[in-house]
Amino acid sequence: MKYPDDFINKVICGDCLEVMKDIPDKSIDLVLTDPPYKTEFIYLYGELAKEGKRVLKNGGLLITLAGHFALNKIIPEMNKYLDYYWIGGMSNKTGSVARNFSRQIMCSWKPVLWFSKGKVPDHQFVFDFFASKRIERTYHKWEQSLGWFEYYIEKLTKENDLILDPFLGSGTTAVACKQLKRNFIGIEISPDYVKIAEERLRQELLF
Repeated sequence: MKYPDDFINKVICGDCLEVMKDIPDKSIDLVLTDPPYKTEFIYLYGELAKEGKRVLKNGGLLITLAGHFALNKIIPEMNKYLDYYWIGGMSNKTGSVARNFSRQIMCSWKPVLWFSKGKVPDHQFVFDFFASKRIERTYHKWEQSLGWFEYYIEKLTKENDLILDPFLGSGTTAVACKQLKRNFIGIEISPDYVKIAEERLRQELLF
């Protein structure tokens, strides 16, 4: 697979840790993503930061959603490769509230971790908490708010910038990028969700 023709504005089916090896150094303006939260996937955050350090342009940001229960493990692993920048949140308005049964906590918001590759250039002020609308989850059982992706892409990047989502799911990041005239690289390991993402982009006349 040759970069960039087979990567830019394409939904790539594969293991992101393998696919990202083919992305050139210092080519990505922003990584914006939502990895799986379960315990067996915690290692992905460190690996994501490791590749992020290589593919991000100097001053680029990696912004990722994460599970509360694993922050004590995720943050130090990511901090080995990128600089901790900020922690924000996204409201959890999905029609039902996630429950942590082991700690008897009802989760009303999701942590949003920001890491940077060196000093981040000045940008317009941006809120660190996003109050999302109710998510119907039409395309994916863990679908996130399109508005959340649109907000940070619009505030933190420019037209024609390149955004990477290594866990594309049903394509929300890609849709946001196309609507805002940004380029994207979307990687998704599930062939079924790759088809959904591609069809979603076609339905919205974006692909």
